[in-house]
Amino acid sequence: MNQQQKHQMNLVQTHSSGVEEWRCPQCDHRFVMQWDPYKKLILEEGDSYSLHSARKGDLQIQMTEVQHKSESEDTTFLSDELRSALDDFLKDMDFGD
Repeated sequence: MNQQQKHQMNLVQTHSSGVEEWRCPQCDHRFVMQWDPYKKLILEEGDSYSLHSARKGDLQIQMTEVQHKSESEDTTFLSDELRSALDDFLKDMDFGD
């Protein structure tokens, strides 16, 4: 029986809009998210079978089960072309941070 890998997400940046950018250094899973209302946009899928957790101050966030694209109603996955364009846009954008 294989044990599921566990990865720790890192907060890359909090933009002036409040949107947070997160990245996993082990598999390059990347997403941007906002808390209220909760929305999450996947930039890079990375290892979709690993359990990802994150820590922000005293808040510990841990995924307890794997969600696949078809099961995730509030998560948006981007095509490679759109993700690349968004990455280029984010690099050039001045968020006032």
